[in-house]
Amino acid sequence: MLKIFVKQSIIDYTKQLVQNNNFGNRGKFDGDKRKQFVGMLAENIIRDYLGDNLAEGKGFDGGWDVIYKNQKADVKCMERKVEPRLDYVNNVVASQFNYESSLYIFTSLNTKNKTFTVCGWIDKQKFKENANFYKEGQKRYRSNNTYFKAESDLYEIENKHLYTFE
Repeated sequence: MLKIFVKQSIIDYTKQLVQNNNFGNRGKFDGDKRKQFVGMLAENIIRDYLGDNLAEGKGFDGGWDVIYKNQKADVKCMERKVEPRLDYVNNVVASQFNYESSLYIFTSLNTKNKTFTVCGWIDKQKFKENANFYKEGQKRYRSNNTYFKAESDLYEIENKHLYTFE
């Protein structure tokens, strides 16, 4: 897993960007401003790392954020209070499979120690083949025996099944 230093200038830019724009225009699972900030921050950190321009205010992006390995990639971020481990999962809501992205870049933002980790990447087809599926309403148990009910059809994959991000 790759750790990336989070530049304060990217945090400040992203705060302003989310304050002035609504990035939750999909209709479902749009996220409040906090979730939009975490998602846009992850996208901007990856954009900066790849040498791209930072995101600008716009409408729906078609479901992809950056070009990676010559393909449209959707950057996904989990906000946590711990460092990610190989057995931690990343998820994609099933309805998002219809979007234009060909692969996913999974990231983790640790808000306790303010670190950003790129957990890895995987193409959409391999993701579907290796992910666990949870039907809407199904109980999804965590390793500590707590659970939540899936709010939508949901796919999850562990970090150990991802490719190394370069």
